[in-house]
Amino acid sequence: MPKFIGDFEGVCDVLPAADVQGCHDFFKNEHQLVVQMGQEAVQWLAGEIPFAHCKVGPQGKSLVKSTKDSIECDACDDAISMLNFLLGSGLVDGSLKHLLDELCAKLPEPYADGCVSTVDGGMDQIIKYITDMTDHICPDALGCKAKSMKTMRRQRPTRSASNAVCDAMQELYNAVPKFIGDFEGVCDVLPAADVQGCHDFFKNEHQLVVQMGQEAVQWLAGEIPFAHCKVGPQSL
Repeated sequence: MPKFIGDFEGVCDVLPAADVQGCHDFFKNEHQLVVQMGQEAVQWLAGEIPFAHCKVGPQGKSLVKSTKDSIECDACDDAISMLNFLLGSGLVDGSLKHLLDELCAKLPEPYADGCVSTVDGGMDQIIKYITDMTDHICPDALGCKAKSMKTMRRQRPTRSASNAVCDAMQELYNAVPKFIGDFEGVCDVLPAADVQGCHDFFKNEHQLVVQMGQEAVQWLAGEIPFAHCKVGPQSL
């Protein structure tokens, strides 16, 4: 920042005539204040960058992220917060139902028809269940410290850059098999006629359940504003 003080002083020459000399005097006589004002302006501008909302400032051991893990956990929290925001806002209801209908169509009989009827009759319950079971996803997927995400459902993330969020979404994609037991809980909030068929599907078609979960994560990752992450199988 101190390198650019001479450039900033050029603003004096575009001010109303009565203010020009006073502006130049301020730059010449109050160098440290000018630097401080410039740095505070940069901090504010950095915080206004959509999705990233960077936090910048004096560098010291207490202000710099010391581990990759802390960055990943912030990004994971932001990703889950954004997904809950999207699901809770209703902005993706139509496209989510379309995705689920497509996934249902890929299933073998007798699951395909039951899947379609479940989606048609249980979308509200499905969305509520997803947003209610997210508290432990980041701790379980990445080993992060548990945080309550319920209060963040309608808040946009404020910490992580889009590439960090996309990395976190890739980790969640990889971790889908860990959460099959949690996903099966959705069966118990469905209309009564669909409950047993849903449990049978989870018990008998493990690989299909994983595949559907991963495709849902891929879709959700692509819906995150600004980032529109692409996640999927990783080759060695």
